[in-house]
Amino acid sequence: MKILLVDNHTKNLEETKKLLKDFDFKICKKEEFSTENSENFDLIIFLGGSSVRSVKNHKEDYGSEIDFIKNTNKKVIGICLGCEIIATAFDCSIRESSKTEKGISNIKYQNNEFPIYESHRFIIDKVSDVIEILATSNHGIEMIKHKTKPIYGLQFHPEMFAKKTSGDEIFFNVLKNI
Repeated sequence: MKILLVDNHTKNLEETKKLLKDFDFKICKKEEFSTENSENFDLIIFLGGSSVRSVKNHKEDYGSEIDFIKNTNKKVIGICLGCEIIATAFDCSIRESSKTEKGISNIKYQNNEFPIYESHRFIIDKVSDVIEILATSNHGIEMIKHKTKPIYGLQFHPEMFAKKTSGDEIFFNVLKNI
């Protein structure tokens, strides 16, 4: 599987590379991303980014990503900001929290609880008719899936603290099922 990582200026790029070390992947900056340069890839992963440039407050900055997600039939995964971009593309509601949620917490996923690492200030608080909620935490929605397309969003960071959390296992489960 050939993977294109779209870097939205994540601070966790090295950890993401380690997570995907056994895969064939290429990285492009968000400014370089286009439908044309994604054609030769089986999976597009939209990575996290800076809370300074949130999709909620800067939707126009993510226009090419939003348009791609709305119109593609390719496999897509969004991590943190990437998840928020997916949510925005499909008219979900995002709100800004009064504080940044940062650290290891538990999510409810497939009737079980799993520890994950989260670091985000924005929360998906309502989904549209085409989005299914797969996991939640005390802070809100942590994992979503498009109902008819192979598109998943992880609000948490599966690339962080793999030995202390189950985020990487959940991520690889998504990869297996996408």
